Amino acid sequence: MLKQFGFLIVAFVVFAAPANAQQVFVADTATLNLGAGEAQSTVVAPGKKTQCQQGRFLVTNDGDRPPGGVVWGRNLDNANGPVVGSVFEMGSLGANYSNDLIKTRYVFGTNDHDLVTLSNGDVLYITGAFSRISNENPLHAVPLVNGDGGPVQPGKNPSWFDDTFRDICTNKDEAGNCIKNYPFGPGARSVVMVWRSTDCGEHFKYVSQWDPMHAGDGSCAFPQFRRYANGNLINAKPYDMGGSDGQLARVDPATDRVYLTFQCVGYQQDNSMPPGWQPPPLNTVDPNAPQPILPFKLSKNPLNKTLVLASYNEGSSWQTLGTIEQAAWRFGVVPAGDELGFGFANSLLFGRKNGSGKYDFDSTGVAAPNGFWSWWNKSNLVGDSNIPVGNIYANMWAHPILARTPGTKSYLLAFPDSPSTSSGFGYRVYFYNDGSKKLVEGNAVLPAKQSADNVAFHLTAVDPGKGPIMLYWYDLDSAAKTITIRGRFITGESECSNDFTISQSAGTPVSFNLGSPDYWFGDYQTAGGFVSESAQTQGQGVFKLMLQKSTHYNFYPMWIEPDGTVRYGRVVYSTKGSVLENLANAGNTNGAQVARPVNLTTIPLAQWKTQPNPIPLSQIQRPALERETTREPDTRPRVRAPLLRVVPNVRP
Repeated sequence: MLKQFGFLIVAFVVFAAPANAQQVFVADTATLNLGAGEAQSTVVAPGKKTQCQQGRFLVTNDGDRPPGGVVWGRNLDNANGPVVGSVFEMGSLGANYSNDLIKTRYVFGTNDHDLVTLSNGDVLYITGAFSRISNENPLHAVPLVNGDGGPVQPGKNPSWFDDTFRDICTNKDEAGNCIKNYPFGPGARSVVMVWRSTDCGEHFKYVSQWDPMHAGDGSCAFPQFRRYANGNLINAKPYDMGGSDGQLARVDPATDRVYLTFQCVGYQQDNSMPPGWQPPPLNTVDPNAPQPILPFKLSKNPLNKTLVLASYNEGSSWQTLGTIEQAAWRFGVVPAGDELGFGFANSLLFGRKNGSGKYDFDSTGVAAPNGFWSWWNKSNLVGDSNIPVGNIYANMWAHPILARTPGTKSYLLAFPDSPSTSSGFGYRVYFYNDGSKKLVEGNAVLPAKQSADNVAFHLTAVDPGKGPIMLYWYDLDSAAKTITIRGRFITGESECSNDFTISQSAGTPVSFNLGSPDYWFGDYQTAGGFVSESAQTQGQGVFKLMLQKSTHYNFYPMWIEPDGTVRYGRVVYSTKGSVLENLANAGNTNGAQVARPVNLTTIPLAQWKTQPNPIPLSQIQRPALERETTREPDTRPRVRAPLLRVVPNVRP
């Protein structure tokens, strides 16, 4: 069933659309000369901060790491305006951080990070990092909190500590092969660090760190095996660093609580008695003496679990809410009151708050009745020589995306799949209502030119906090060797728009050419949005009347192009507005801005079906090698100097 109605797009003075036309407003693409790949972006809404009264677009450059200025911004009122850099203050980390690998206790050796905005306009930069901080050495003291928000007490290191390192490449040959490593350790594991900016991304202050070694029984910090060049495990010490890969942060816009999923990539301990090992005699004199400790050895069994954390104070500390007995990269989470929804492969599972304030998490998932997570990276595409996989470097091309459904306590799950052999690679889309326990399949996200050789990848959901959400993706035309950025709106439960083009120049949809081989596109991108309102009035003083109020949902999708640039657009969905719109809301310096008609399609209620019986998470199908992303290669240049007009950061 098609539902069509009129509304006005903010940005310039226009007349309201006819009642039979639905429109979306798309502005010309803006450019930042940042050589980023796994970039993340967000926006600070207008009127939130004195430093950017017009609002600001912010994006990270993964070619740099703290204490470098990772975040770059531009005000929303001028898409060709100056670019504002950032300063990262290390705070209490400074005593333990150095650019010298031999001296430093921390290394920023992963791309995995999130950039999110709180309701007051504060911005959090949340990143993974490598740590070898010891519990025993007072010189390594750093303010930490354990998994329940309390201070960490000094004590002995765990038994795996002395045998765990991460090899960090310090020299490569001309072909890019590592010829010299530094063994970062002992005690290497990944941690999560948070910086906060209160001035539109100009200064970021270090605020907290979360260490899996101090959460629960500490097992999420257990190491993993090193690997031979062919990927086989090296079943001997020393071990490789444990912790996480692909942690994910999500803000609840209703409460500003920050939720974090942290998959544990290590292996379980082998508690069998080593051959010939004799424990020391028990201390019968002192009953409080520590018990003998079995020498640490890894078993062949992965931990296969994900910790779920929450910060109730804007990232200043973290609490462990519980454990999902399944590991997953970028495990999607959507908060809905005291319920947390999670997307795993082609299934949904839930966490519900219990009396202790923790959460009880499902061990089963409601799986989509059609399809499964059938592809994830170029290993699934290389069999088709027509797909130019050599021009796109990404460890992860596609993974499941979970989002809220506007106006309801229900969810949208999109998971990578090919509905048919001729449709190309894309995503199946499902709507799920947890109240009625029913679900329905929506229109798949597929290449515009459906062909076995074409690919829709890097799907991203942009949520402005309320109202519609926007999905957008890279649309690869293999024959033309071009990519187009396309999107659609999800406007309600089982309701969405048709697909439309976002990448645009001079008011015309455009594509971009693929670049040099192995150009780094990153493994995922994120983007932000916000809600604004405007009103048309007539008269003055006591005779002033409000004629029409409009709500505008503003989205800023961001993507990478293989010419050393970051691109972003502005897409606006508005409720039915007045005859005239206020130019002050426009920010109209992006060049051409186009109002395009779109249709909304609603899936009939009769097509909704009762959910199938939940099945154990271990039985849910996903790509066999998907979990082997736990040693993400850091192959980009360490710093890519931006060719930008930069506004210097001057401290007040």
